[in-house]
Amino acid sequence: MLQGPYRALLADLANSNSTKIQAGNTLFAFFMAVGNVLGYSARSYTHLYRISPFTKTDACDIFCMNLKTCFFISVALLISIMLLAVWAVSEDPYVPEAAVENGATGKQHMVGALKELSKPLWILLLVTFFNWLAWFSFFVI
Repeated sequence: MLQGPYRALLADLANSNSTKIQAGNTLFAFFMAVGNVLGYSARSYTHLYRISPFTKTDACDIFCMNLKTCFFISVALLISIMLLAVWAVSEDPYVPEAAVENGATGKQHMVGALKELSKPLWILLLVTFFNWLAWFSFFVI
């Protein structure tokens, strides 16, 4: 849920500095991987439900209670990390240009930017597109 906004924030904070962008993307990928591993492994811990005993109902067994507890933990982490980022990170406010250059529209700027992309970036965009297409198609099945 936060991957897109946090990547945008990372790009804003790096301010076109390639060293900062590389370091930020590396750390982002590392912590995302660690979070995925910990998140998936937390579900397999059978006594996690003891943190939140209020999840017990007649229709919910231990595995269901563990899943609910994982959900509550993830919500708490999401809110706390978001508040930490809002409090700790400051960025320069966006000051729009007085007028769009040469009367070009936003669509024309986007098409122009896409035309200037190198081949590796096109491959990256296509791989990302097909990965997301496959991921959301998986949920429909």
